[in-house]
Amino acid sequence: MLDRFKDLQQGLDDTRPLLEQILTNQQLHGAVSESARRRLSVEVGRNRAAFDEQIVVVANELEALAEQITDVSAEVDENFAQGRVRFTAAANQTGALARFAVQMRVNDGGAWFDAGFFLEIVNSGGTVKSQFVVVADRFIVTDPGNINNKFLPLVFEGGVLKLQVANIGTVTAGYLTGPSGKFVVNLTQDYLSVDD
Repeated sequence: MLDRFKDLQQGLDDTRPLLEQILTNQQLHGAVSESARRRLSVEVGRNRAAFDEQIVVVANELEALAEQITDVSAEVDENFAQGRVRFTAAANQTGALARFAVQMRVNDGGAWFDAGFFLEIVNSGGTVKSQFVVVADRFIVTDPGNINNKFLPLVFEGGVLKLQVANIGTVTAGYLTGPSGKFVVNLTQDYLSVDD
């Protein structure tokens, strides 16, 4: 799944028109297609802002694909920001794919920072699966009823899932410890330890 996100991120650097990308990458021989594009851009000195939307529909005797990409970007001096929303629907004789992706990246002082998510349904080897993938330094789920409160019920950050409250029916775990580290339940080794 991370490879899929890397592929989506690399698409941000592909400046070819969307139709050319699809026909080359998908190798759709004998395909008929329609495409549309809208662009807006302004520039003052070295400062730029741009909008680009591309829509492509392609079909041949064996497969069909529709895709829409909307890009926005802004640049001031060395600072660059870009966002992309991409919808894809594809079908062939072996299955179908539907994907919605949102990607963002910022170049700040020469360093790239990426974030985004994609939601997809794909037929992989005869099995239809859906997945929702998020790439971010910090993932937060909050309660809209407590938006002004600093209470964050779910935070995933630095490889750690933090929950304020959990109502769990069954837990399968290897190791449980209290915040002080004095109370330990080792479920793998079947022992309980309490230090004073």
